[in-house]
Amino acid sequence: MSRTAVGRDFISDAMFKSPQPPPAVVLALGDQPNTIPAQGANTRTTMGGNTSTEATADGLGRAVAVYVHTTGTQVSTLQKTFTNSAAAGTNPHTITSVAVISPTAAGVPGAANTGIMVFETAEPNPPTLTGSDSVNQTVSIDFGV
Repeated sequence: MSRTAVGRDFISDAMFKSPQPPPAVVLALGDQPNTIPAQGANTRTTMGGNTSTEATADGLGRAVAVYVHTTGTQVSTLQKTFTNSAAAGTNPHTITSVAVISPTAAGVPGAANTGIMVFETAEPNPPTLTGSDSVNQTVSIDFGV
């Protein structure tokens, strides 16, 4: 995943600021072409720099993911299954990217263009969802050196 510049600030605030920002456990899907800047060069706070690349309809909007981390390891994982709610054959969505968001309120996914986008990455094998198709989105973040 590509860490954003504001993600660097988020991580610092989470470690040292009181009160801390809400946990970054919200996943957002992108369903439009999107070029992901390199880690550290990514200064965006929303997917693709605006909301037009973020999926917001048909059950694919932002959602709180399940967070898993084993003490002593360097990898943290977020997982969420998204299910398309569009009628079969209408409004297909090709998932092109995924972002990890710290929402403005803990436990609330929030609307597009809100919160802090901490990480963003292109989907390596973009699935196209139609009808009631689902995608099990798993994001692993390696904090190793």
